[in-house]
Amino acid sequence: DRGGTYAGFGQEICDPKSMFSVFVPGISGIPHREEHKNYASVFLKAAGGEANLVFRNIIRILSEAGKIVEVEEILSDIIGPCNIEIKHDAEKDLFVDVQFSQAGGKRVPIDLTGTGILQLVQIVAYVRLFEPKFLLVDEPDNHLHPSRQAMLAKTFDKLSELYGSTIVVTTHSRHLVAAASSTAKIVWMKDGKVES
Repeated sequence: DRGGTYAGFGQEICDPKSMFSVFVPGISGIPHREEHKNYASVFLKAAGGEANLVFRNIIRILSEAGKIVEVEEILSDIIGPCNIEIKHDAEKDLFVDVQFSQAGGKRVPIDLTGTGILQLVQIVAYVRLFEPKFLLVDEPDNHLHPSRQAMLAKTFDKLSELYGSTIVVTTHSRHLVAAASSTAKIVWMKDGKVES
């Protein structure tokens, strides 16, 4: 029941017009091709934890809304200047094509970027489109080089600052923990219990 009046985060949960959380499990993989989908279909997939299956459509929707520049600006603060290009004509193209390039680099299909870059783009795009008050990210450091894990920590700080999202991350990475901002609350768990 999303009715009633509650203080704080309860107000966000009770507002049926906003997505109050996004769950991002295993963000690194996306399919090689993706068909055009409408916003409702994209929203449902993302809300169900399958945002990676509609990632190109998320980028397309951001571009159509004039918000892709913000994604590029956030990423530029973290990885340097980059460009995201969408090639899609809804009247004749079945698939959505997204290309990515960094300053001085070659433009490549988004699924051929490195895992670290892809994860950063995915997280920033999801938060920019849905602006969730609460973002749950499960072990985003998997398969990432320690330097990319530090970038991930910077990304979380930037997104929290810009969009007011509370971000909860589960990790086994000491690199991600070490790179967390001084304002991050770190909870150590062992055997399902909080440790000091």
